[in-house]
Amino acid sequence: MKKVVLSLIVVLIIAVAAGCSGTTGADNGDDSKDSSTSSSSSSSSSSSSSSSSSTNTRKTATNKLGQYEGAYLTGDIVFSDGSATPYSENLTLTDEQKAAAIAIIFYKGTDLNSGDSTKTRTLGVGLYHTEAPVMWCSDEADGFDRNIETIICNQFKKENGKYVFQMNADKDGSDNLEQIEAFEGIDDTTGEGAADCYPAFYFAKNYKDKEGSRVKNTEYEDGWYLPSSAEICEIYYTFATVQAACNLCNGSEFRTAYRDRYWTSSQSFSNNVNVLADIITFNQVSWDCTSSDKNIDQNGLEWENGQQVYKDNYYALAIREF
Repeated sequence: MKKVVLSLIVVLIIAVAAGCSGTTGADNGDDSKDSSTSSSSSSSSSSSSSSSSSTNTRKTATNKLGQYEGAYLTGDIVFSDGSATPYSENLTLTDEQKAAAIAIIFYKGTDLNSGDSTKTRTLGVGLYHTEAPVMWCSDEADGFDRNIETIICNQFKKENGKYVFQMNADKDGSDNLEQIEAFEGIDDTTGEGAADCYPAFYFAKNYKDKEGSRVKNTEYEDGWYLPSSAEICEIYYTFATVQAACNLCNGSEFRTAYRDRYWTSSQSFSNNVNVLADIITFNQVSWDCTSSDKNIDQNGLEWENGQQVYKDNYYALAIREF
């Protein structure tokens, strides 16, 4: 009898132990499932947060003239305090904002790099242009009528309404004046008289000293330059926005008459007698992004069969990286 009771007790102990073990396993399983669910939920939340942050990278400005801080996008109006507000058709600005506006962003990307650079460049155009026509260079300058190969920026086709430039085209115009100086036989792009020799270049180089530039004594007073042919074409592609934003900020009116053109810092390869400096006209009916089909020298004189045909009006504007 004692043996039977003992056996029953052992069986009961084993059964209880097995039951506890099963219950513990079920609880662990549930905890594991909850943990997995929690981890999945956390991961999903993290992914959603990351996605949200990637689509909302602009930081709202505080106590600034503009709506956003930095991270400029095409169409932004940049203010002297570094903030920016995207242009829109119904946008209104205060007089204070208009007076502090310094540039319109017209490009952001990597296509305008020269060489192997993969840098993302953000370019803005200044609101003030030359009021009177200027020369690319004077006929007394060392660079006059010189084929400066390092600043050539030729196109070779057009796709989807935009020009495609040759692989070796010098699309970054920020150092074109320095490249002219480095060219053999040229030694007058700096020092006394340089501004008279290269008026269009020095308008941009000394942009901060122009009354309408609004950049003097700001962090944006330096770094302005005469754009390359490829860079100024990008202004044309966004011209409706750039012009409207510029007008809103009381900037210079873009000249769009048929014979009003803007210099670039580039040259075009030519077999003609006169070396060509690239130009653009912002006329909305018929426009050129280059002077490659015209014999226009650096004085702005158009030639045909060795004879002067026209002297159009050539202006300059300035751009910089932001």
